Formats: sequence, C-alpha cells, structure tokens
Amino acid sequence: MTAPDRFMYGAVDLSQVQAAAQARETPAGEVPALTEVSAANLEAAVLQRSAQVPVVVLVGTPRSPESEQLKVDLEALAQEAQRAFLVGYVDADRAPEVAQVFGVQVLPTVVAVAAGRPVTSFEGGQPREALAQWANALVAQLGGQLSGLPQEEAEAPEEQGGLSELDYAIAVAAQGHDEQAGQLFEALARDPQDTRAAAYLALFRRIQRRREVIEAEGDAVADTLARADAQAWAGNIEEAFDLALGLLGAGAKEQGKEHLLELFRLCDPADPAVAAARTRLASALF
Repeated sequence: MTAPDRFMYGAVDLSQVQAAAQARETPAGEVPALTEVSAANLEAAVLQRSAQVPVVVLVGTPRSPESEQLKVDLEALAQEAQRAFLVGYVDADRAPEVAQVFGVQVLPTVVAVAAGRPVTSFEGGQPREALAQWANALVAQLGGQLSGLPQEEAEAPEEQGGLSELDYAIAVAAQGHDEQAGQLFEALARDPQDTRAAAYLALFRRIQRRREVIEAEGDAVADTLARADAQAWAGNIEEAFDLALGLLGAGAKEQGKEHLLELFRLCDPADPAVAAARTRLASALF
C-alpha cells in the first residue's frame, strides 16, 4: 500500500465529468459513512462529495472475503474518524460499468478520490491497522485542502438534480473515453425502454465501423458521416446536424437524410436544435 502523495490513476478524469457541479449541503451527522455507488449516483456520492472530504471508493464483490472485510473496516474507520473521510462501495457484480470507469483489474481495489480526482489506490485486502494508518495519512494530507462537511443544519436548499445514468455516459463520451462510454451505453441499452441509450450504443458501433471504412477506402461521404458522428459523440449535436445537412446538397441526399434521422434518435424530441434541423431537412427535401 502506498501513501496518498501523488496522482496514480489513468482511466477517466472524473473531475471533468461535471466541472461546475456543487456538493449537496447535507449536514455531517446525516451523511452515511458508507454509500453504495452506482452509475446513477456516482456524481453525487463521489465527485461532489469529494469536494468536501476524501471519498474512499472500494470496488469489490460479496464473493470475496477480503472485499467484505475491507467494507466493514473502512466503514468503521470512517465512523471513528467522525466522517473525516467517507466510503463509496461499488459492487462490481451489480455495477460492472462503474467498476470499469475506475479501471479496476483486481477485486477488491480501493481508490481514494479528493476534489473530484483519484489520488491514490491499492489492490487486495489490508490488515485493519495498516488500513487505519493509510486512512489517517489520507485525511492528514488532503482533508485540510477540502471544504469539509457542513456541521449545522442549513435551510433546505433547492433540490439539485444529479446526472442520470445516460447523461453520465454521455459526459464520459464527451471526454473522449470511447471504450468506457461504449460499455456504459451497452449496459443501459439492455433496457428496451431506453431508446436514447440504444441510439448512443448504435452511434458508438457506427463510429468504430466508419473508422475502418475510411482507413480502407478513403470515402469522402463516409468521412463526413464519421465527422458528424464524432461531433455527436463529443456532445456537439448541432455541429453534427450541420455536417449531415451539408450532404443533402452534395449528391448524397439519401445518406444525409438517413443519418440525420439516426442523430435525431440521440436527442430529446423537444430539443429546439432537433426542430430547427427538421425544418432544414424538410426545406432541402421539398
């Protein structure tokens, strides 16, 4: 186990997922020492909370005795430390997409997060005494740089909506972490009701195929469609619409139209950008 004195993480820069997010003002006495983390609450339970105190994320499984012991010990240490740090537990069996976001190779793995950034990690079980020393060093080194949990009951703030699972996956995609985002979309698309997740999964697969086509054939239309998909993948949907619409007057009307319809599936139908693009599409076709 190493002291938390340097950045040791290379998968996803979690601090950039929602840079402007502010932590919820929950009094310290009401914050649980341990919270189960899923894709739905990752932003609130880890990213936002780590702006206040270090969050020790345990990625484990009930199948591992070492994992279960770490879970018990970390929660107890957080309580003994009066929540100077908190614990987030990721069940890798129930939330494999979250485990993948943390780049976990071995279960259990522990990743410490502060101010939205992973700062240190270790794999496997640890004796409670060593774990206590590690947690104390973490708090001593980083705790003073963070805002701390609110100590008094404040007036109830206006409810802040956390990122939905789909919005989180989109944010990961916008950072350029294609593999992790593709896995998140694949997990979400298992729900037949989640048509937007299915559309993003189709986009991910389309991007992979078009890269192969462009490398093999150098097709100009395929290149434009690929650039449109890349813009959509990065969250720039209006730029993606513009590229697809540009094909309508460039001898590729049918391909441009079909691609626009695919792009529309990525969006909320009430999005004004969709309405504007539909109007431009109708004008070009008729």
